[in-house]
Amino acid sequence: MRAEHPGGETSARALLADKRLMIGTESGQAPLALDTAAPVILGRRTFPGQAIAVGETRRWMAMLIAGRPSADDAVLALSELAANAVRHSDSRLPGGTFTVHATIGADLVRIEVADQGGPWSARPDDAHCGRGLAIVAALSHSWGIAGDQAGRTAWCEIPASQEPGPAA
Repeated sequence: MRAEHPGGETSARALLADKRLMIGTESGQAPLALDTAAPVILGRRTFPGQAIAVGETRRWMAMLIAGRPSADDAVLALSELAANAVRHSDSRLPGGTFTVHATIGADLVRIEVADQGGPWSARPDDAHCGRGLAIVAALSHSWGIAGDQAGRTAWCEIPASQEPGPAA
């Protein structure tokens, strides 16, 4: 279930309450039974391939899954995947973009970031790089990257009901 917004952006505000998914619409919230066989699309949005867009992806994801136990992990994982798209793919070139697609099922939040491919430009000598996918792996039930130089999709699946870990 999706809500269309001005400008063609597709998104939905989702909250889980009493084992029902609440979908935000212009007229308020309506309950939606959570079908384990069919994930619900939380949103799909295209962002400019610029580093400043990574912060916008975080705010967008936080709005989509506000109130979920796994919200912080999903936002952090998306941040890492989006940062990779704007640092290592052709999405970073002038006019480049990347697209985020988020769904939720009974057990998992799935996040996909599709970039514009190109040669992967790893920066092994940079002390500030190289940890993003390790963070995604630590937060996720599963993750991966598919595609080639024409375009890649990095994805992860985070437990939807994950409770926060113990305070340090």
